[in-house]
Amino acid sequence: MENRQIREIIKRIENNISKCDILNGILNAKIDGQAIDYSCFHDRGYTHEEVRIGAELVELYLKLKGHIDKKADSV
Repeated sequence: MENRQIREIIKRIENNISKCDILNGILNAKIDGQAIDYSCFHDRGYTHEEVRIGAELVELYLKLKGHIDKKADSV
């Protein structure tokens, strides 16, 4: 897969995260170094399982982005 394609995929993932209330909230908490406030999401109608899955998705995104950024820096 070309670098351009990978960057486009990351951009689409970022766009989808920004459109999703739960994923965007979790990502912002991770970026700010804060713990995920499960009660805040529960108050908005999300289940514990939805928050947990959202956290795992965000973690996967951050790992992928970190790997790609590291690879881009080494080129």
